[in-house]
Amino acid sequence: MKKILLAVTILMCIIQSCKTTQTNPEKSPPVEFELNDSIINIINLKMEEYPIGTELSIALMKKDSVAYFGASRKNDKIERLQNRNTIFEIGSISKVFTSHLLVNAVLRKEIQLNDPISEYLEFEMKNNKNITFQQLSTHTAGLPVMPQSFFDNLVDTINPYKDYTEEKLLYDLKNEIEIDTQSIGKFQYSNFGVSLLGYLLAKHKNSTYEALLQKEILKPLSMRQTTTKRNNLKNRLATAMLFNGNVVSNWDLNALSPAGGVLSSSEDLAKYAMHCYSDTNQTFPVQSELQLQKTKKSAQALGWMIVNSKTGEPHYFHAGETGGYSCLIVLRPDTKKAVVILSNIAEANNSVEMLGFKLMKELNNLE
Repeated sequence: MKKILLAVTILMCIIQSCKTTQTNPEKSPPVEFELNDSIINIINLKMEEYPIGTELSIALMKKDSVAYFGASRKNDKIERLQNRNTIFEIGSISKVFTSHLLVNAVLRKEIQLNDPISEYLEFEMKNNKNITFQQLSTHTAGLPVMPQSFFDNLVDTINPYKDYTEEKLLYDLKNEIEIDTQSIGKFQYSNFGVSLLGYLLAKHKNSTYEALLQKEILKPLSMRQTTTKRNNLKNRLATAMLFNGNVVSNWDLNALSPAGGVLSSSEDLAKYAMHCYSDTNQTFPVQSELQLQKTKKSAQALGWMIVNSKTGEPHYFHAGETGGYSCLIVLRPDTKKAVVILSNIAEANNSVEMLGFKLMKELNNLE
């Protein structure tokens, strides 16, 4: 009898082990819905403002359905494209992923939001302030956009971050950074701060930022078109342009990748947006918690910015811009709707951002 019980116990352990190591099967693709004429007209009118060669890749989501819209401007015509898999630099939307990784570490109880980062460094900072992980994520650490030494030594304005390595990031943190003590606890946008956050999270896991991103977010969500490695996707990359129509080179973000170096597609970002609304997603409820009230209408979560509509419903969003691209992602959790816009222009006057919120308003009119 004991042998039988032992055999059964071993068998159950094997079965349980298989269950815990089995990868989650991919979900069926979401149902696609048709866009109405009002939404299409809004996009077409906006396209008329853009230069020849402009390309937009848009995804609109409502609950478990999605609509894709691709367009390019060629001469005086606007042509429809199937470009949901075309790759764009997404700039500062990368910051959402970096804070996602932070929340994952918090949920695993490896890091606490209020842990001082000095405990995770092998040297003392020039200004030995108790900067926390939460402050890096919310731009409240008193850190500048970039160290002044970066601007003083800037040679390549076309590809400005190409030579900014992790070694330089750490050197600046140790020797150059002047923390604005008056700004600690207040919102002061910092690419340097979020890059440092990404570095610390990767270092904590003995990983690179790219490997950590792939392991914890991209592979589990089957986001196969998202990476910081541009050469992996180069043949599907939209041409980078300025608002005046001039073609420009792509950016190499190097150590700034956690703040702006991710490339993606509208289809992949639609997957990510839908995952935010998933009942199994434990990260977004924590990541979307209010961290800082900036104004009456705007606030800051972990990586996400928050703006309230006229009727008071919060929208979570992040815009992104590099030397030749601009983009936006907007979520409205109460109705499970979302807007993703990727463009191949470094634009002026926040036109992509305004288009995104206008499309969200129209999307809210749909059942």
